Amino acid sequence: MVEIKVANLRDTKDGIRCDRQTPLGNPFIMIAHAGKREEVVADYRLYLNHVANLGMHPIESVRNIKAMRAERRAMVIGTTPTRDAFLAELARIAFHLDRDKKATLLCWCAPEACHCDALADYFSWLICSGSSDFEDLVNRYKQIHAL
Repeated sequence: MVEIKVANLRDTKDGIRCDRQTPLGNPFIMIAHAGKREEVVADYRLYLNHVANLGMHPIESVRNIKAMRAERRAMVIGTTPTRDAFLAELARIAFHLDRDKKATLLCWCAPEACHCDALADYFSWLICSGSSDFEDLVNRYKQIHAL
């Protein structure tokens, strides 16, 4: 059994940072005229699927989602990571889950709804489904770090 927790960076630094200062940060901004927390997290779930599963570049995904959400003027941060940087961070989480059987994902939102919840759900799904994508991510991490 694998344990994935989401924690607030104000409370702990012990875990894997996934805030906007990292490639896994949510590029969608939650401000009054742009979107509610639930909408921004839903946008991140779609973004995660686009980049991790469909092979889209993060910039392409953000443009696609922003166009779909034009009615609420989805706001995004100014930069998005490369797909390689995004996958490298997913690989780091997969490696820790494989090695330690647990991981704590850190952001500033927890305990409120957060994009890290989407990441936790994604990894739970990969592990429970027996997807080869999980092992591929672990191997990617090992290759990057020559393990």
